[in-house]
Amino acid sequence: MLDLRIFALTPSEAHNMPAHTNENHDASNDYSKTVLAAFELLQMFDAETTELGIRELSRKLGKPKSSVSRLVSTLNYLGVLEQDPVTEKYHIGFKLLELGSLWLQNVPLRDRIHRYLSKLVDETQETAYLAILSRDNTAIYIDKVQSPQAVRVGSPVGRAVPLRDSAIGRALLAYLPAEQQKQIIQTCKPVKQTPNTICDPAELEQFLALSVKRGYFLDDEEIEIGLRCVAVPILRDDGSPIASVCTSGPSTRITLERVPDIAHTVQRIAAEASKELTHLEKHDGILLYGSAGARRQKCPGRS
Repeated sequence: MLDLRIFALTPSEAHNMPAHTNENHDASNDYSKTVLAAFELLQMFDAETTELGIRELSRKLGKPKSSVSRLVSTLNYLGVLEQDPVTEKYHIGFKLLELGSLWLQNVPLRDRIHRYLSKLVDETQETAYLAILSRDNTAIYIDKVQSPQAVRVGSPVGRAVPLRDSAIGRALLAYLPAEQQKQIIQTCKPVKQTPNTICDPAELEQFLALSVKRGYFLDDEEIEIGLRCVAVPILRDDGSPIASVCTSGPSTRITLERVPDIAHTVQRIAAEASKELTHLEKHDGILLYGSAGARRQKCPGRS
């Protein structure tokens, strides 16, 4: 399912945005309360909650059913929501997919990196992903190349994953400005999805430091038993993250013994991508994603 956070900003823009984009908007006349309410409603849907009825939405939002019903009817009319004729509940509609696809078409980063993902799959035979930082400090998958293996794992393009809970997210988190990094680690509450999930903030900080030192980030069955991911950031010359890439597959194939070799491959290909993208930004003036007014942060992960 398309995640609304796919409309992402550069890391520097995200650093200057509130954690939730509707925060403090009630005090301003610059924003439409109806539009904000509609987006708040849409964000009640996620990968685990794909269908909701009027009563459920009313309870989740803490708003009268009559108000929610009007919003839902309008969104349904526009194709943003669709109603299941059997359950009479609503799910995300085709219009958001259409808009999200338009956004992806206007991200030069995705086109530039795709061949590197293909190269990564050719060399590892596992699925490869590309992710960037979203407005609300999550990692958004904006591209992937599937493994040719019969047994494979995969997440859809457009899915958001927490920075602190995923290898591809940690590869971004570790290179953010120190203050922002600490805030995310301290305020984002992780869910212990497996016995391996790192939940303690101090332990995570140590893990990030170790990962930076060795040059790669490992998800060792932390999100799902039987799944391992190896991620590496794509960095600018100043150390700030442009994006991150990862290789993901079953732990029966990505064994702990094989991790260093896979990590070396991901590092090498990410370094090649970093060199090309940095040249594009510095010498050709190509904006890879985000607003042209974005301010570049000082070397992330450092004060």
